[in-house]
Amino acid sequence: MGRIIQWATDPWGQSVPIHIAWFLIWFAAIGALLFLMVHAVYVRYFAKPRQFVSDDSGDIETSLPKQIPRHSLAARLFHWIMAASMLTLLFTAFLPKIGIQFDWVTYHW
Repeated sequence: MGRIIQWATDPWGQSVPIHIAWFLIWFAAIGALLFLMVHAVYVRYFAKPRQFVSDDSGDIETSLPKQIPRHSLAARLFHWIMAASMLTLLFTAFLPKIGIQFDWVTYHW
């Protein structure tokens, strides 16, 4: 199993943590599967069915406009760019682990 936290020395001579052990990802995966199984059992056997209001809200629908603006173009662009950036960062974070190394991160090796 090894150590849980791997340490390195920074340029000032201090000992700093650089990452946690990779075997911990199995604990996360097993925990996620266990959660899904327990949740499925709970929903199937213990959860009560929800009851919703049954009155007719036709008068509210007539007062609403045909199209309701949800998010502006700027908000959509911001979120798509941030999502692409995060996925790129997440993907490239694991590339050195599989052998693809970048020149600008030689300090981390």
